[in-house]
Amino acid sequence: RSNILKFKNPNPQAIMDMIDRFDSRIYERMVNNKDFLEISVGEGDKPSHLTIDSEINAKDTDQNTAQIKHIIQKYATQRQAPITLNLAGQTLGLIGTYSVLRTAVINVLTQIAFFHSYRDVNFVTVVPEQKYQHDWRFLRVLPHLNLYEIGFKGLIHDAQSRDVILNSFYQILTKRQQILNESGKDKPQFTPYYIFTVVDDALLAGHAINEFLSEDISELGVTVIWTKEDKKFLP
Repeated sequence: RSNILKFKNPNPQAIMDMIDRFDSRIYERMVNNKDFLEISVGEGDKPSHLTIDSEINAKDTDQNTAQIKHIIQKYATQRQAPITLNLAGQTLGLIGTYSVLRTAVINVLTQIAFFHSYRDVNFVTVVPEQKYQHDWRFLRVLPHLNLYEIGFKGLIHDAQSRDVILNSFYQILTKRQQILNESGKDKPQFTPYYIFTVVDDALLAGHAINEFLSEDISELGVTVIWTKEDKKFLP
């Protein structure tokens, strides 16, 4: 079971190796798959899906009973298994220092970009202007940053890119909200799905898009990832 989980959710180095050899698993997750937008946030202990039935009495103390209890306890938890999270239908907050957050964001975006087609998932990422060239510019190679609904790359790093991209993205959200309001019981499935990551919220100050970002907008086909140094600063 552990090997299956690790195959489904490989670590960052395994993903980079598969990218280098142009592995057939690239873009394997489709919109209608259960693991669409599922990511791994690392490895750890998690409850096992394996169930062991026994007829032992909890009060028994003989050696055989002790061995059975040990086996049950041993297999009740999976060790060093991928801890997964599905980004669809929610907002995510990441907490840490800038260097830790940068690594975390790049790992998340790399996983999504590897497993999902740019036709299904697009990225809008807001990064610090002073860190753009050294820390973030290389992300421009990802086709998921090509916003086909807008005609620009979704990497916001200064006032000019903020005005162009945020204004256009705001119009997309407004249109999707209108469609959702008029849809009734049959909720629409918007494509492409957007991952909107905020590494530097200073570039969002005063913009009308904050009306949307202050709420959960996953129904509009958008998952927002906020990054802060402390939990109390998260929206």
